Amino acid sequence: MEEYLNFETIVGIITIISVLINIIQYYRRQQEYRSLRAHVQEGFNSHFLVARACTRARDADPAGGSQATSTLLRELDYIRGISDTARSSLIAFSREHLGFLPKFEHPAEPGKEQPKNVIYGQPPDKNAEE
Repeated sequence: MEEYLNFETIVGIITIISVLINIIQYYRRQQEYRSLRAHVQEGFNSHFLVARACTRARDADPAGGSQATSTLLRELDYIRGISDTARSSLIAFSREHLGFLPKFEHPAEPGKEQPKNVIYGQPPDKNAEE
C-alpha cells in the first residue's frame, strides 16, 4: 500500500467536492428563484388590486352625490393601503435578498401631517421647491 496519495485519488476527491458544491449551489439557486417568483406574483397582485380599485372609482356614479364621494374616498384609501404595503414588501425583499438599502423611506404614518417635501417623496432635509 502506498503511503501517499496518488494523482487519481486527488482528482477523485476534488471531483467529489466540486459535485457537492454544485449540488449546494443548485438548491440555493432554486430557493432564490422561488423567492423571486413569489415577489413577482406579489407585485402583480398589488398592481391588479390598484387597477381594480381605480376602475371601481372611475365607474362611480357622479350623480350619486355624497355616496359617489364616499366611494371615491374609500377606493383612494384602499389604493393608498395597497401602495404602502407594496412599498414595504419591496423594501423588505430588497434588504433580504439583494442587500439594498433605499436612500430614503417615505414614512407611512396615517393621520400624521408631513411636510410638503416628504409628501412629494423627497427626504426630510430637502426643500420641496428644489
